[in-house]
Amino acid sequence: MNNDSNGYENGIVSSAHEHATRAGLNILKNGGNAVDAAIATSFTLGVVVPPFSGIGGGGFVLIYLHDENKNIILDFREPAPSKATESLYKLDNEGKVVNDENNIGYKAVGIPSHLAGISLILEKYGTMNLKEVTKYAIDVARNGFQVSQFLHNIIDGDIDAAVFKFRKFPEAGKMMLKNDGSTYKRNDTIKFPELAKTMETIAENGIDEFYTGKFADLIVNDMNTNGGLVSKDDLKNYKPIFREPLTGTYKNSEFVTMPPPSSGGVTLIQMLKLLEDVNLKSMGSNTVKSIDFLSNMLRVIWDDRDKIGDPNFNNIPVQDLISESYISKLKDKLNSNKLPDNIPIRKNSHTTHFSVMDKKKNVVALTESVNDFFGSGTVTPGTGIFLNNTMHDFDPAPNAINSVQPNKIPMSSMTPTIFFKDSEPQLILGSAAGPRIITAIIQVSLNVLDHKMSIQDAVSNPRFHFPSAIPDPTGVNRLTYGKLKNKRIISLENRISKDIRTGLENIGYGLDIHSEYDFYFGGVHALTINKNKMFGGADPRRDGVVLGY
Repeated sequence: MNNDSNGYENGIVSSAHEHATRAGLNILKNGGNAVDAAIATSFTLGVVVPPFSGIGGGGFVLIYLHDENKNIILDFREPAPSKATESLYKLDNEGKVVNDENNIGYKAVGIPSHLAGISLILEKYGTMNLKEVTKYAIDVARNGFQVSQFLHNIIDGDIDAAVFKFRKFPEAGKMMLKNDGSTYKRNDTIKFPELAKTMETIAENGIDEFYTGKFADLIVNDMNTNGGLVSKDDLKNYKPIFREPLTGTYKNSEFVTMPPPSSGGVTLIQMLKLLEDVNLKSMGSNTVKSIDFLSNMLRVIWDDRDKIGDPNFNNIPVQDLISESYISKLKDKLNSNKLPDNIPIRKNSHTTHFSVMDKKKNVVALTESVNDFFGSGTVTPGTGIFLNNTMHDFDPAPNAINSVQPNKIPMSSMTPTIFFKDSEPQLILGSAAGPRIITAIIQVSLNVLDHKMSIQDAVSNPRFHFPSAIPDPTGVNRLTYGKLKNKRIISLENRISKDIRTGLENIGYGLDIHSEYDFYFGGVHALTINKNKMFGGADPRRDGVVLGY
């Protein structure tokens, strides 16, 4: 929801919930900078969208400091615990993890890194203290907030077995279910008093309470009791990592994006290099020709994501993958029509992204996650914190780039990105939704840069995702494999017209059709600036809201 088409001059926030957006805006109005506002937004998102984010998770942040003309990337994604090994999980005959241990429960939990990341950027680049930036989030957690239809659907649905997690783990159920075991409905008020108390303690005493103090003891005791791996040393020794940004150009713009262990930045650079000389505008948005063209490009580059992992553990050939010679080979493959038939499909993952700009044009693009809905489902008693299931993002089999190793960070799709024109911020964006982050960012970027849409129209425009897995457990229409066997499966929103859908079927696509604003296709929260006026786009697929002043 974009509340003002006339733009703003002093600051703007776009996030997946009104409370979170308002938390950031209040900080800007009270003299804080973009980093201060981002951290207030982040803490509040952890309260109002607990399926996607929170203190028990981690993320990536891209910061642009305008006066210094400097881009900063901080990786605070959750690493594997030091006790984790390549043989950690037993696999069945199909290569699946026995008892889903890398997904649900304590063995799925990576080292929680969120607090370390956001407190570090606050210390280095912010102007406020933890008490100031947590106040709004604490108030909302203590006093409660109304459950939206979107949140109710997640709590009450069968997606990622959210209710199953609440009933399997009593502490989660205590937070997310009513006393009679029923789920919260739309407009019900939900409160998280333990989480409020936890944030208040951390705000008062600092993050050491979490990493070496009271909460560290609670978490580690919980882990030891329930077969988890995170140790006191894991918490004590964790440090976020500053990484060198990836940079690229696209037509009249420059951009900065995420390096490994994210795969999104490399894929974005490859895609835009392939599109450099293409007149997309003439093809139109969401036509048979443009969807097929972009899907074919994704077909030739998608496999490259399997070459990406933690650069501290693997030699990741980033420069080779984005070199002009390699891009030329990809073009040859694309033009030969000898496209790969089998494309690996990765698991779903659930995340949130927000974007902030202050009056000095400092920018923060931050993507954070507990990984799947409500992470591992585990909540350490006395904390109110959902712990992540980031171990689910590793390849459970040994001897792969993304196999489990102690203190290793799994490959991610999170891709906060900033485009610049004439050395000024032009487009700031990122998305949620696992591998669909990449396709969402590409589509919204092209909508703005090539199709010249307003930022809200660019975000709201119907999306597709390719490649897609069938059957798709999150699809509204669960299509059978038999119907789509030997087809190139493409997922798309039903707002793409029937004529376009028929045209795609006629050239060999099998369609996985979703509802009109399906959150499956991401949650893009984006900003633009034009003639010193700031504009925002909030994703209607989430409870997105843009506010500025």
